[in-house]
Amino acid sequence: MGMMQSPLLESIKKASFFNVFSEEEKGKLVERRAMFKRYEKKGLIIFSEGDKGDSMFVVLSGTIHITKLVKPDKEENKASLEKPKHTVIANMEAGSILGEIALLTGQTRTTYAITGSPLVVVMEINQEAMYSFNLAIQNKFHKQLISTLIGRLNTINKKFVNLKEENLKIKKYCDDLKKEKRTS
Repeated sequence: MGMMQSPLLESIKKASFFNVFSEEEKGKLVERRAMFKRYEKKGLIIFSEGDKGDSMFVVLSGTIHITKLVKPDKEENKASLEKPKHTVIANMEAGSILGEIALLTGQTRTTYAITGSPLVVVMEINQEAMYSFNLAIQNKFHKQLISTLIGRLNTINKKFVNLKEENLKIKKYCDDLKKEKRTS
């Protein structure tokens, strides 16, 4: 009869970040219980903008909102004492990674990470933990980080091109309006 697998191991097997890891390597990851964190309430802050950054997170279950604090427009709210509000810029689902720039550079966090579901389980990996694994596992972490960063860079490039195209359309529309105004 087969051995029951732990829920953590099952979660790691489902996370695409770990697709290149062997079964044995996934088992070694699960042995490091201290790297796994469980958040049991929606709205909990995992990290804040400005925090020292030296780790990344792999979302194993639940949703994490990546947010920025946006201050109210001063013109619109002259007499308002309204506080800055969190604006969601990304939703990270199971299998996603976040904080990878901080892991690689040690830079402070540039966003907030807030639990977006009643139960969130993450694997937090700092440099010390990553480099305590054997070389094969370290190389797989690096490969997956590079792959993720390339994917995100490609996404940003596509969004930039789309914004540039939209900007040109708006500029043309404004130019056409100016011409119409001059001729009328």
